[in-house]
Amino acid sequence: VLEALLPLLKDEDTDVPRSAAFALGQFGRASDQVLEELLPLLKDEDNIVRWSVANALGQLGRASDQVLEELLPLLKDEDRIVRWSVTDALGHLGRASDQILEGLLTLLHDKHRIVRRSAASALGRTGKASEKIIPALVQWLEANPEEPGVEDAVNALWQLVTAS
Repeated sequence: VLEALLPLLKDEDTDVPRSAAFALGQFGRASDQVLEELLPLLKDEDNIVRWSVANALGQLGRASDQVLEELLPLLKDEDRIVRWSVTDALGHLGRASDQILEGLLTLLHDKHRIVRRSAASALGRTGKASEKIIPALVQWLEANPEEPGVEDAVNALWQLVTAS
């Protein structure tokens, strides 16, 4: 199956690499070859390809330095769905550099709710209860008590407090 999916990532019809990336994420085998083929697509001009690849990387669960480095710039992607997918992937990977944590903290103030919720959840799943993260989540909760998805920030805060 893997041998059939990898060549599809290079198809010119953007629907094909999107679907192939989704399938690879579901397949769940993050070999070096799979990562080699997926990572360049994070720079694709099609936002849905970038979203699909970020999603697949999160599902594959291989939080290598290279994967984290490639996802980092997408925290500032112009497309909200890409930012959401990257924050969600980082949460699934559960590992983050200081730069990624800073990016997630910034996204707590994104203009799109789905990105804010995902950033709060990802902060909790990284398990890094730093001097910045817990106060930032508390401050965000105090400023946004009626925000839909406030439970994501509460859960993130709880995960961080109980992990330390």
